[in-house]
Amino acid sequence: MDPARDLADIAHLLEVTFAEELAGGGRAILRDLYMLSHMGPLLWVITRSVPLLNELFSGFVWEEDGRIVGNTTVSRIRGRSTWVISNVAVLPAYRRRGIARRLMEAALEHVRARGGHTVVLQVRHDNEPARHLYRSLGFHTVGAVHELQATAVRDPLWPIPPEITVRPPDPHRWREARHMALEALPQAIHLFQPIRSAEFRSPPMPGLAEWARYVLLGYRRQQWWAEHQGRLVGILTAERHRDARPSAFELILHPGSHVSATTALLRRGLHFLRGRHPVRVQVPDEYRRAVYLLRQAGFAELRLLDTMVLEL
Repeated sequence: MDPARDLADIAHLLEVTFAEELAGGGRAILRDLYMLSHMGPLLWVITRSVPLLNELFSGFVWEEDGRIVGNTTVSRIRGRSTWVISNVAVLPAYRRRGIARRLMEAALEHVRARGGHTVVLQVRHDNEPARHLYRSLGFHTVGAVHELQATAVRDPLWPIPPEITVRPPDPHRWREARHMALEALPQAIHLFQPIRSAEFRSPPMPGLAEWARYVLLGYRRQQWWAEHQGRLVGILTAERHRDARPSAFELILHPGSHVSATTALLRRGLHFLRGRHPVRVQVPDEYRRAVYLLRQAGFAELRLLDTMVLEL
């Protein structure tokens, strides 16, 4: 894959292949890809000068009849020997010819050559041909996540659970929060979003600083902790975007947490995200209570994604 040459064709391929799944943030990403494709030689220089960008744009394309008809992207998760394979896409007229398998084999060889130990990917639960391909290459399913979206969020009318205290994060207790997150985050999420100490050492900015970020960078970020009898049992981090990207939140619940913690955190987070702005979220299948409440609050399930892993 040569970003300077291939990016426009790849963007078109993704637009055709994932047409039904590109609402909101997906369309914004496509616009960014088309914009970057016009940088030409400058993009070639940038990706080779900045190692992180080079990894983001690493992958393989299948070229036939003078155009790109297949693509897969492979990138390393920073600081780990884990790699992510994404965008395994082939134009409809070229499918069932083994192109996706050849692209996957090239991606796996790329990871092996760079000392990677683990490869992860996500695939729609209802995409049996793709799941069959990945199983035949040695991948196995470790969990699932629900991707849900609401076109507009209203304050839920759930009663406030009296046994749960919801409060801003305490930076002095960051080790406790990190330990809870490591215990609580299901593998299907943790593989893609590894826990980093900095996330808990530096809580969201308060007051005027947070509003300044919204004005300058286009989003606000807030975090809340849920406590039951003084014990930390849940964390919700929400980002409210000003542009076309959907706002989002991340929910972490201790396996032994009181069910009321889910209600209390979602009530606070949805109040923060209320308005006519779309909100998209991924919730692990283990958080059944959260999925139920979000559907009750008007969220529709876009897809169920299986997380699959291959140990090299």
